[in-house]
Amino acid sequence: MGEDKEKLLNKKKTNYFPVIILVFTIMLIIGIFAITRNNNNNNIEDNIFLIGENAINSDGVSFCITNVQNTKTLGSGFFSDTTTNNFILIDITVTNNSKKQITIYGGCADLYNSSNIKYEYYTSLYINDIISENIGVGLSKNFQMVFETPTTTEQEDYIIKIGYSTFTSDKNRVNIKLDKSN
Repeated sequence: MGEDKEKLLNKKKTNYFPVIILVFTIMLIIGIFAITRNNNNNNIEDNIFLIGENAINSDGVSFCITNVQNTKTLGSGFFSDTTTNNFILIDITVTNNSKKQITIYGGCADLYNSSNIKYEYYTSLYINDIISENIGVGLSKNFQMVFETPTTTEQEDYIIKIGYSTFTSDKNRVNIKLDKSN
């Protein structure tokens, strides 16, 4: 009876080493795929549009920058916003040619300089600000966006990366170069 018990214990011992190696290999492949995909999505040099061009994303939403202005003051009078640096004021038209309503707001855009430094949206009471705006299918809306930067668009190359959601992948974002000379 002692031998039967020992045989039973030996049968229950399973070699998990191949399973662990398989799981580790699958996780490694998934990790490499995710890193490669993330690097491709963050490459702001892919598909760059220019001022005045309709930059259409994968969902059919069009983003068109109609004007770019550098200024030190937003608004006028006693309560204006001022900076010792630079405000880049961007006029943009968003046209929703997708199949669903979208919501756009300032946090949906980031500005990058030539060193890939990111500048986030600056909220101001003195512009036609994108606070949160729903855009129905087939409709267009005009907005202004502001970014505070250390240099002007004449001194530095900037690219705005804009979409309509910060919670999805970059597939719905477009890249527009803020260079008046091109």
